[in-house]
Amino acid sequence: MADILETRCVSENFVGSEHVVRVACIGDSLMYGAGVAPRESLPAQLSRMLNAAFVDDLVWVDNFGENSGNIWHAWSQFVERLQHGRFDAVVFSICDNDIALFESNTVAYGDAAYPSLWLKDPVFSNGVFNLFKSAKDILSSSPIIPLFVFYTLSDDDRPITDCVAHLCGLLDLPFIDLRAYLTERTAITRANFFASEFDGHPSAIVHDAVARGIAERLREASGLSHGRFGTEPERVLAAALDDLLTQGVEPDAALSWATEALAAKQRVAGRSQDQARAGKAAALEALSDKMRVSGDRWRLRRRLEARVPPADQIASLLVPNLVQLYHLTRNLDELIFVLTKTRDAPDLAAFGRLFAQGHYVAERRLDFYRGDAAAEVAAIAAALPALPFVGRLRHLCDGTGEDAGPRLSPEDGLTLASLPPEIVRLGQFASRLHEQLERLSEAWAGRPAGEGDDIARLWAVACVMIRDARDYLDNCEAVFGRGPDLAAPIPPPWTSIDVVIEGTADPAADERLYRLGVEASYAVPRRMPIREVHWGDADRARIAHHFEIPALLRGDIRVGLTESDPTLERFLRGATRIAEIRIASGVPGNALPPAVEWRNSGQNLSAVSFSDVALA
Repeated sequence: MADILETRCVSENFVGSEHVVRVACIGDSLMYGAGVAPRESLPAQLSRMLNAAFVDDLVWVDNFGENSGNIWHAWSQFVERLQHGRFDAVVFSICDNDIALFESNTVAYGDAAYPSLWLKDPVFSNGVFNLFKSAKDILSSSPIIPLFVFYTLSDDDRPITDCVAHLCGLLDLPFIDLRAYLTERTAITRANFFASEFDGHPSAIVHDAVARGIAERLREASGLSHGRFGTEPERVLAAALDDLLTQGVEPDAALSWATEALAAKQRVAGRSQDQARAGKAAALEALSDKMRVSGDRWRLRRRLEARVPPADQIASLLVPNLVQLYHLTRNLDELIFVLTKTRDAPDLAAFGRLFAQGHYVAERRLDFYRGDAAAEVAAIAAALPALPFVGRLRHLCDGTGEDAGPRLSPEDGLTLASLPPEIVRLGQFASRLHEQLERLSEAWAGRPAGEGDDIARLWAVACVMIRDARDYLDNCEAVFGRGPDLAAPIPPPWTSIDVVIEGTADPAADERLYRLGVEASYAVPRRMPIREVHWGDADRARIAHHFEIPALLRGDIRVGLTESDPTLERFLRGATRIAEIRIASGVPGNALPPAVEWRNSGQNLSAVSFSDVALA
């Protein structure tokens, strides 16, 4: 299940810059990089590859991948980003289970059902065609270069891969069959494909190979290169960093990106046989030195600020509501897609029957609905202006209202760049809900004739969700009387958490696989809490887990299982145990000595929490 805390996107507020070539990576957990460190994910490796391939351009790559995401979530959210953002290319990663509509909204399928949804179910097949056709229509009217990829190594997925390839061919959408690419052009096998023996997601070396294939294809595309960096490297880099930082990209992410981009270009220049190109190596080295000095100054200031005890954080009160708003608005996206793109009433009714059982019906949550979705939407829209602080945040996020001022300008008081990320996300959700209400009104006005109980059920589910969203916004509005801390300090780039789990075989246990998570709540720098998750086998004698999270200089860290983990009792009885935890600044091979070294003294624990951790 996806979670708002499990994100690797650092550019939610980034509109764009004329000084970079921008490539959006959208898709599911494979694009997110589940099972590998953030810097080993496909988007992170593609950034390095493209900055080497396009030596005269600075290339920024967004990681918009989501755990348990699907094609409906990914495309709907990218279309929304297109309303305000500037992109040069989009890479859309797809796998077998990405077709499953409403799977994160209580509808269950099972692994065996996915192929039939792609290949045999006309309702879902029509939905997929509508999505691909929407992509074709939108992208063909823009200069954005698309690239669809089906991410698998399994021969079992060949029928689905062929289906996606056929659709892309029919609509003239560029496509890479990664199964064929990995099999024919790399040394990747099943032995090195997986992130671990417990996790079916691709490993870091697979992402590296795939990034090379994507970079090759994008390099062949015409019109992607701007060539601006090649003419004035220092000026263009400074302007690009200014755009990133003033538009809310986390400073560590922006600085790390610039350092890696320069390193990639420096390597290419140093190996070049072209004298003019090779002559740039010294200039790039000097520019890299300036970047290191600038980064050190940023981080020194953050370390000094981290020595001051953090103020009370009201943002922690927002997170439970943000989690719910995340799920509601995301699930609304796919519901709105069905209501707007499905023009055939029988198909629409088929989608409505997916909700005939389960959460909404069992808890009688749809009983209020009287068949007038327009009135429900209008009532919620009328209630939103009664939330003054949330309303102002919405205006800042969508650039409307008298008090919005120049967007994202740090000189103009209350702007997105000056706000903690939790509060920015609240404004984004308010803006997103406002736009979803408008789309629901349009969908209602243009709905197909012949509405019955099943179609009415779809509309009732939509109305429940917008009611719930309004309630969570009400909860958030009540928080702001206390006044948030708007500081935004900047730490070193990564924090490493190493965890050792020790276990014994338990034949009586029903479950062996656990999900071990690291969750960090940040005081310095100010940012959203974040969670990384690994799979492991509770029967194994010893398993070492290595996690990496964006740098934390001061805050709280929790390592352990969730209360719903099926192996929880094994940890509480001591059959499996958390044996060791080490927390340090940096990454393997370039890390400071651990600031936290914890060893289990015989306790039966399912989680260990560290409060007010201080890291250099």
